[in-house]
Amino acid sequence: MNETPINKAHDEKFCSDCGGIIKIKAEICPKCGVRQMSPSIQLNESAWMSVTALIFAILCFLNWFNLPHWDKDLTVGVLMFSIASLVFSIFSLQQKRKGKIMSIISIIISSITMLIVIGRL
Repeated sequence: MNETPINKAHDEKFCSDCGGIIKIKAEICPKCGVRQMSPSIQLNESAWMSVTALIFAILCFLNWFNLPHWDKDLTVGVLMFSIASLVFSIFSLQQKRKGKIMSIISIIISSITMLIVIGRL
């Protein structure tokens, strides 16, 4: 079998279904009609900041149950996690990333935790 190599331009790719040559920006193959998957998720579409903020906020929330036994080290640690959660949440909302609800919940929990910490100082 003597097959000739298929040459594609720098702005072209192969269809994920039929293998035909299509433009890189094409969402649907004009030959077979199959929607093309994007190769990667863009950073702004990721919810990693919101998830991180929510995890930090949950750690702060769990420490509420240990409130009578907070010592200086625990108070500083909870304050640091609260600040980190607020920073991640605010940046996530400002950059319009996914996970808006998680960011809002994180802001609420972290703010309440910071008020508790400030009240204990």
